[in-house]
Amino acid sequence: IGLISPKVLSLLYAAMDGRQEIRITANPERGIVKAKPGFMVVAATNPHAPGVRLSEALLSRFVAQAEMNTDWDVARHLGLDDTVASAMENLDKKRLAGEISGSPQMREALGFIKTSAVFGTDLALANLVAASQEVDRDVISDVLSRATGSKVEALALD
Repeated sequence: IGLISPKVLSLLYAAMDGRQEIRITANPERGIVKAKPGFMVVAATNPHAPGVRLSEALLSRFVAQAEMNTDWDVARHLGLDDTVASAMENLDKKRLAGEISGSPQMREALGFIKTSAVFGTDLALANLVAASQEVDRDVISDVLSRATGSKVEALALD
């Protein structure tokens, strides 16, 4: 929902608050659409994705809000190497502390497992760095290098 045009969201605000209706101004014959009993909006967003805007006006209209984070124990259970999982956890702590703008999450952990199985750990680590935001690559490379004991740099094909 964080990437929906503000113009579109402003139309939904009236349906999501006490008014429970939407005025269709572009089609005056349609008039007002009233929400039926039990109407609700369920939405999801990645607040850290580029371009996401979550205004207080929008957030205040959601009665229940939950934040879902990566469960690193689940990632380990699914086959993520403990050393790499610990490094990813460390990177996530750096993201939460504002030291880096992004860190690998479950999607990247699952990708790492698959890439490592096919191409080996070294290439999977290099791919993990290459897939990160350019501004964070030095930190991600450093954390992965320290964790594994060998230099990890972004995958580059010559």
